[in-house]
Amino acid sequence: MALLVAFAVAVIWLEPPWSLLLVGAAVVVEFGEAWLWWRWSRRRRPAIGLEAMVGARATAVSATQVRIGGELWQARAPVPLQAGDQVEVVGVEGLTLEVERP
Repeated sequence: MALLVAFAVAVIWLEPPWSLLLVGAAVVVEFGEAWLWWRWSRRRRPAIGLEAMVGARATAVSATQVRIGGELWQARAPVPLQAGDQVEVVGVEGLTLEVERP
């Protein structure tokens, strides 16, 4: 947006040496803004997908199933689970969650 405004101002009101400086400064501002938005958007972990499930808390429904956010998932635990146990997802293998008691 800054580049468009600078270009319009440079064409309409400014003389050649100043118009080129204004457009150049606007290009620098646009690149800086794009870089800042890129950095800001990459600072968080993904909020979707299987990668986001690692570290999530779940409730055991049976010995082989857990419920996370209203969804049932197949689970594998080092010790047998009982219904109602609170567990934490420590890994994902295919569509099976590897869970442990916290």
